[in-house]
Amino acid sequence: MSDHSHLSSAEKKRLRDRRAQQNSRSKKLQYLSRLEDRLERLEEQVAHCRQHHTDDGAQERSREIESLRKQNASLLARQQQLKTLLQSWDIDALTSPEAPTGPAHTPEAADVESLRPPLPSPPPPTASANSLEPLWKRIPLANDDPSAPYMNWVAYQEQIRASPDSPSSPLDLLYGSKTNVLADLVFRTTKRRPLRDPERLACGWLAYHLLKWMYSPSPSRFARLPTFMHPNLDQINIPHLGSIDLMIWPQIRSNLIRRWHIYEGQRDDLFGFLACCIKVRWPWGESILERDDQDQLRIRRSFYETFMTIEGWGLTPDVIRSYPSILTGVDLQSIVYEVL
Repeated sequence: MSDHSHLSSAEKKRLRDRRAQQNSRSKKLQYLSRLEDRLERLEEQVAHCRQHHTDDGAQERSREIESLRKQNASLLARQQQLKTLLQSWDIDALTSPEAPTGPAHTPEAADVESLRPPLPSPPPPTASANSLEPLWKRIPLANDDPSAPYMNWVAYQEQIRASPDSPSSPLDLLYGSKTNVLADLVFRTTKRRPLRDPERLACGWLAYHLLKWMYSPSPSRFARLPTFMHPNLDQINIPHLGSIDLMIWPQIRSNLIRRWHIYEGQRDDLFGFLACCIKVRWPWGESILERDDQDQLRIRRSFYETFMTIEGWGLTPDVIRSYPSILTGVDLQSIVYEVL
């Protein structure tokens, strides 16, 4: 410590004053620094609040939370179904015959219904014979990731349930809709694939009614499905990719489910290729729409009757060359279709 004994009283006082001023300045600087840090933190908090706590942000978070709750409930229900299945598993039940073909009840207008022949006797059950559950309650056991882009309809379950049982216009499936959520989702899904209008409308019609029944099951909605779109045992008992349920032929659906470990890594290529090869047996350039008595465009009656039977569908020979194993057990002569 410095010896200030030689300083006069006045000099000692000036020295004390100078030190006091230095201490005061130091404390002020420290205080200002703390204020600046606090102000910076407050600005960050304000920015965070503006970003995440606006009305739009809160609504978005609320929608996300509600969607996650619904997804969780769906997954829990699927888990319970799987537990029940494992408890009563019968390996013999996994062998199912090709689903019978033929038209089912049509949701088209009464004039289309009047053109159809009488319905055949009910087909044999496509699910386990010892199950007492009605056919219309047997939903396919899909195990998709709800966040996957190809499963965009999973996030809109309530809107799908609120959608009409059938599209009001075929144009909703060909060009999308601002009022029918399910029709627009189906359109956006088929838009990802290189489909002609006949296949886009026919696939879209079948997909619309299948999804409507799956997310809001009822006997009347199930009756709108042609029999070849009824889930078979593999779809009901084996967890699988939901997109497989949209495939036309029951045996191909079973082959894909049982051999999915082979195709899983090439999902996009496989479904993209199948989209190019699947065809409605309809003359090239022939109109698929017609006007009704109110001058509104409707599905042409003969076209509707064509795609509502499995005989009205075919695959080009390219599938046999590229993916022969998915056609195991399929009558190739009846399924192959050469586009002229």
